[in-house]
Amino acid sequence: MDPFHSSEEMFNLIASGRYTYVIDAINYYSDWYNSNWNNTNLEHIRLLNEALKSNPALVTNTTDEAFAYLQQGGYIYPTQDDTYEMYTTQSMCDLYRFSAVLIQTALLIQKKIYQIQ
Repeated sequence: MDPFHSSEEMFNLIASGRYTYVIDAINYYSDWYNSNWNNTNLEHIRLLNEALKSNPALVTNTTDEAFAYLQQGGYIYPTQDDTYEMYTTQSMCDLYRFSAVLIQTALLIQKKIYQIQ
């Protein structure tokens, strides 16, 4: 069973604290993140930002640290489909990859922990 089937479900899980959005500092403070995620009026990004108000993103120092959280379960890591991060995680077991066409972003989530109740 997948942890969610739509962006809206994912935003609700983040807002409720069931999952935490984890991102490394390099990506979080990059021009890409700031211009595309923090300064847009697109509905899905506005909804994500609303979810993060009640459950703020965990910003790690490194990608490896973010991946360590990801593998614990209960964390969602954003990445673009064609990035090093997506390539690197191909060797990690039990990750659920959710791709949202509208935002051209993939989200990685640990499979073992995600039974929604």
